[in-house]
Amino acid sequence: MFLLNKVKNILNIFLQRKISIAGNFNSWKEAIRYSKGYSDSIILKKTIQSVKKVIAKEAKYERDSFLFYSDKYDKILLSRLNSIKKKKNIKINIIKFGEYLI
Repeated sequence: MFLLNKVKNILNIFLQRKISIAGNFNSWKEAIRYSKGYSDSIILKKTIQSVKKVIAKEAKYERDSFLFYSDKYDKILLSRLNSIKKKKNIKINIIKFGEYLI
């Protein structure tokens, strides 16, 4: 359990989330039966509605079914990238997959 809590804490910091662990399950498979995710029909419907609003340009973007109406930039990340670009005199290409920058 100690290692699991460490991993959870690291993910919460890295992903800026509030992942929680609750329950006493004998296996991962058993825990999944009591969990909700994108396969849950309510969550799936909400996500579809949010995506439709983005496509209709009623919102700027969505993340995990939550709508955002203005761009949100990571100022610290942009500052560091600009600093590296200036220092190394290079062009920086960024590919974004969901939450993760590569």
